[in-house]
Amino acid sequence: MVFLRAITWRLLLLGGAFLLAGCGPRLEAYPVSGTVSLPDGSPLAAAIVSMDSADQSVSATARTDEQGRFSMTTLRPGDGLPRGTYRVVVVPPDPVDADRPGPQAFDPKFMQYTTSGLEVIVDGTPVLIDIRLSK
Repeated sequence: MVFLRAITWRLLLLGGAFLLAGCGPRLEAYPVSGTVSLPDGSPLAAAIVSMDSADQSVSATARTDEQGRFSMTTLRPGDGLPRGTYRVVVVPPDPVDADRPGPQAFDPKFMQYTTSGLEVIVDGTPVLIDIRLSK
């Protein structure tokens, strides 16, 4: 019984040390939100917007709503992104639609980080970005 109490106390002390130490440095996140629209100006619903930091240490994704709006999240809903420069891609709800003629069509270059040409700089203030997917 004494052995069990000693182990229990050690586990409690170890757990308390982890709680006091935390999980490492806490990064400050800043709101990053915006809209995605098609070449004709109509909103792109249910698309995936992904942002990846230049050094690839932070990435986040969000889905657009019916009005094409999105809000980036890293750890907590709506918390945003830490300071830095982020590459941006947009993937339509059905990637096949990117090549289909009509209002849904837009340039597939927006679906790859190396070709999208989209970039966001988070500098410690809220960021609002309007992404127009030109053809």
